[in-house]
Amino acid sequence: CDGALFTIYDAPDQSRYNVSLDNGKYAVYTPYNDIADMTVLGATTTRECADEINSAFNLTGYNHFYFPSGEYHIAKTILLKRDYVTIEGSIAPSPTSGASAKCEGSTLKWVGTEAPDSAIMLVNPKGSFSIETNYPSRGVVIERLSFDGNQLAGYGLFVPFMAYSGSLDKIYAQGCVSAGIAIAQSWLVDNGDLNAWYNGIGILIGVDSQGSTHSIFQTTFSSLNGHNSTVLNGASGISSFRGTGVVIRKQGASHINLLDAESNETCGADIDAY
Repeated sequence: CDGALFTIYDAPDQSRYNVSLDNGKYAVYTPYNDIADMTVLGATTTRECADEINSAFNLTGYNHFYFPSGEYHIAKTILLKRDYVTIEGSIAPSPTSGASAKCEGSTLKWVGTEAPDSAIMLVNPKGSFSIETNYPSRGVVIERLSFDGNQLAGYGLFVPFMAYSGSLDKIYAQGCVSAGIAIAQSWLVDNGDLNAWYNGIGILIGVDSQGSTHSIFQTTFSSLNGHNSTVLNGASGISSFRGTGVVIRKQGASHINLLDAESNETCGADIDAY
């Protein structure tokens, strides 16, 4: 594998990817600088691969995962329960404009059934949409990754609670019937660029999946871009925000360097501070 090596052991290493050899030994995948190539760990652009991605994220021997450029088909939610993990794609997404917009770079595309309450990727140590104050996601970095809901999935990326460290940067979401990118609660986190086109809601911050509001405290965003949101049959709990480009609730001591929300059916930006 380019950028990695395999080390031969007598027994498998259960925390890493193993290949059985004819001589009874095992080749154990050892990435340089602990950056794991997801295509080596089972992700593929030729078939649905949610189980393989979930299995890879549970390998405790890795804390940095890389998706090469391509479209990865997902029919069930990708759950990231671990802290201090980095997930990155190949290049910063640069979506094609217009009704036939297509994600570029490394894309997770929903190919499952219509599921307005689901997410392509859910980041939560408890593996649920609920916020538990004692269990925020810490130190999670996701960058240069696209999410395509295919007009079927509810959310592209859903993060119930981030705190104290970590970052989302150069994220792009489209075709999600509920919201492209959702962060329900955040404390002391510095984020980069978040981008959403052609979703039910572009970017939803400070609101959970049931519509309850939560604090966004000392959290920064380089830019929030929510465009071409339309009223879709998304999750009922957030129905009052349908067709809005960017929604922000209960933000305090936070900063947004740039906010751009154009061509949205209901409202460009709906912002409410403490």
